Amino acid sequence: MRSLFRWLRPASLRNERGNVLVLFAAGLTAFLGFVGMSVDVGHLVYTRTDLQKVADAAALAAAMDLPDEATARGIANEYVLKNGGPRTSATVSFTEGSRVVTVEAERQVDFWFLRVLGLDGSHPSARAAVRSEVVTGYAFDDTDVFPYAVWGGNPNPPPGCPYGICPGSIQTYRNNQYRNQVKPNFRNNPNWDVGSNTFKGYFHHGTEIVHLNPGEWQTFSNGGNAIGLEPVQALHEHYLSGRPIIVPVIQAARECNGSTGISCPGGDIQFKIVGWVALELTADPLTLPSSADWQGRVIANYSSPAGAINGQHQPPSEWQTRTSWMVE
Repeated sequence: MRSLFRWLRPASLRNERGNVLVLFAAGLTAFLGFVGMSVDVGHLVYTRTDLQKVADAAALAAAMDLPDEATARGIANEYVLKNGGPRTSATVSFTEGSRVVTVEAERQVDFWFLRVLGLDGSHPSARAAVRSEVVTGYAFDDTDVFPYAVWGGNPNPPPGCPYGICPGSIQTYRNNQYRNQVKPNFRNNPNWDVGSNTFKGYFHHGTEIVHLNPGEWQTFSNGGNAIGLEPVQALHEHYLSGRPIIVPVIQAARECNGSTGISCPGGDIQFKIVGWVALELTADPLTLPSSADWQGRVIANYSSPAGAINGQHQPPSEWQTRTSWMVE
């Protein structure tokens, strides 16, 4: 009798268990697909964002060493490995006469849930390009640029030190006896034709952009002690933060209306600027007397966010300042 009732039961009911299994399997596949999209795709998005940071950092770091492609490539790969890990690879290329470095970072991402749909993984990538130029001019009213001078006009500078200014050396940018920086004797140095002691290292200046041009005399100083007018508070803030200041390097100076017999509109001293150098301050000018040496340590290959690039002369690469910006 039980067999008869089982036979008389509708076929739809007899196949119910099988249908449920089929629907469960289909639903599980769909569920895993949705989970895979939320987890694996989310992992892809995170990886892509992380790769962009890796590429940005590598390109900015590499730009510091342009146009030296070999060194820049090594720096880029080092940053990619350090920030992206061993599974991240990089392609480094250079364009526009080695003024632009492009870094493309890529990483293998293995899927977890999307494997049920036949997808094993993906290779997300990110790209960054940075242009870097040697700075050949600055406006003295920029926040990191200061109207002081480092002397670079002594004859026979040490080998490997442009204008006698070595990376890491201590340089004086202000002193009431600034001419004592002119060695061995300022009276016998043909590059220093200033008979008075009026120049203290500080330029009485405007807001104009001053470019490098060793073949041209530039006038932007009246000399004299300017304590009370100098940007001492700004120097103090740079000292506390450790952020370098950028100052011009002068190779020659001459006094107007003196032995030269020339007239200097707007000033009584002219200079020839041959470079810009970044200095990390070694003492707080806010606590220093005006008669002391105000000094800083030369920072090589310093990168600045400001600066003009259309000057007529390029500073030595050993301590040149650069301006770098993202172009992609």
